[in-house]
Amino acid sequence: MRSKSIPAGRMLASCRVRRPGLFTAREVIPGVWAWLRRPSGATTTEYALVLALVVVILIGTLTALGDALREKLQTIIEKIRASG
Repeated sequence: MRSKSIPAGRMLASCRVRRPGLFTAREVIPGVWAWLRRPSGATTTEYALVLALVVVILIGTLTALGDALREKLQTIIEKIRASG
């Protein structure tokens, strides 16, 4: 008995297993663009940009404070070692 041959495209389609909750880029990207075109999507995008700016400023400030704190602690450690 001879088995039927299956065209390659149909074989690949039958082999694909989709897990619930996972989407392909072709499914997601049009939805993202549609969401960004809506007025509420644009507002959310603006808030995200402001939040990103605040995060960048916060990281820069904390880095500068961290450097200043490290210098102060190093000075204290050196004074303790010199007196001990």
